[in-house]
Amino acid sequence: MARHAAILWAFFCVTLSMFYLRQHWIEKIGRHIISTVLVTFHLSLFFLPAQAESENIDRELTIKIAYLYHFAQFTQWANPLSTLNYCVFNDATISELLKTTLIGKKSSGTVKLAVHAITEQDDINRCEIVFFPHEVSKEILNTTYHKPILTVGVQKDFTQHGGIIYLFQEDQKIRFFINHLDAQESNLSINSQLLALSRLPPV
Repeated sequence: MARHAAILWAFFCVTLSMFYLRQHWIEKIGRHIISTVLVTFHLSLFFLPAQAESENIDRELTIKIAYLYHFAQFTQWANPLSTLNYCVFNDATISELLKTTLIGKKSSGTVKLAVHAITEQDDINRCEIVFFPHEVSKEILNTTYHKPILTVGVQKDFTQHGGIIYLFQEDQKIRFFINHLDAQESNLSINSQLLALSRLPPV
């Protein structure tokens, strides 16, 4: 846990530094160029090849946690948020790791980050981001349909049932596919440079 948190904290320090740079040099460099650099830098960190088999699980979990943080940085909710609520469905271990990594930190501006472990379908409605690290039923995914909730999952039919971001493995790398249409219908605005990195999963 401590090792994962330390790795991600290093990523976050770079993230905050680059956002600071963007705010102070935006007029000189240009919004489009800075956004492209930010997205590419952040997410290229997580396209590295997998290590030895014994390290794969820890590495994959670390990458998924980092993705959750960065997806939020490039997503805009229609209504202003004072707290961005991350929820992990039915996995206390991942929830604790995410909490250890993010607790006390902030998203862009003054938005605070909070992490909740949830096990009940009704709890989903209090979340802005929900991570489904295991397969869930279509009925549960339908709970989030067309609601301003950024859902991230790992099951193959995730986006077919209204999920927004699907994480998958390809060529020993963790990739993601964004269901842009459902994101729009959920009133979520996802950065265009992040959308450009979305890849269709293998059939």
